[in-house]
Amino acid sequence: MVKRIIRKVLGQTSLNFEELNTVLCDCESVINGRPLTYVSDDTSDLEPLTPSMFLQEVREVGIPDLDLLDNKSLNK
Repeated sequence: MVKRIIRKVLGQTSLNFEELNTVLCDCESVINGRPLTYVSDDTSDLEPLTPSMFLQEVREVGIPDLDLLDNKSLNK
């Protein structure tokens, strides 16, 4: 699955280390964001489990909004 994502993103492109690292981090985010359980169409059901829920304290992918964070959580 990772090879398929990388081939779609890169094609025949040649990348330096920083660019490759960014692409691999994006691939990691896609893989860890996939649900482990059945995804229901019912909106009252619970959110499906993903690997990122076990790996991170913050469930959102990307940079958190600094306006919503308090100073105490930044000092950890």
